[in-house]
Amino acid sequence: MHENTRRALKKIANLIDHGRFPANCFLPAERKLCGELGIGRGALPAIFRQLAATGYVRVESGRGVRVLPRAGTPGLRRMLMVENADFARCSSSEHLKILGGLVQAAGAIGAEASLLFFMPGTPTESLIERYTHGEFQAIALIEHMDLADTGRLL
Repeated sequence: MHENTRRALKKIANLIDHGRFPANCFLPAERKLCGELGIGRGALPAIFRQLAATGYVRVESGRGVRVLPRAGTPGLRRMLMVENADFARCSSSEHLKILGGLVQAAGAIGAEASLLFFMPGTPTESLIERYTHGEFQAIALIEHMDLADTGRLL
């Protein structure tokens, strides 16, 4: 890696560490970023690969380069949506659209959402243990959804 590229990499990492580019935001457009860093656009792929490898960013095809939450920083990284399996079996297409919207909303802030179906009366100790150990930062329990006002929810 060329010395100017190495300096630019350190500068971006430093800017992320000091909050100039907070978690879940996108880095500026390539031209603007190159202008700020004094480098050519050809150097950016190597910089982005290195930042992704060290957990600073995630390159999202067609969207840009998203800053990831750093260790020790608060923020939702993974959410588990737990749904009553009986309710899920009789759900409507609107219900599925709402679940899809929750997954998209989590993705928009850089979080991952997983969906788990459970039977009523299933012990929850394993879920609580997974939460306690930091596997998830949030658990959303969906037992019943009144779909009368679906339009507003969608």
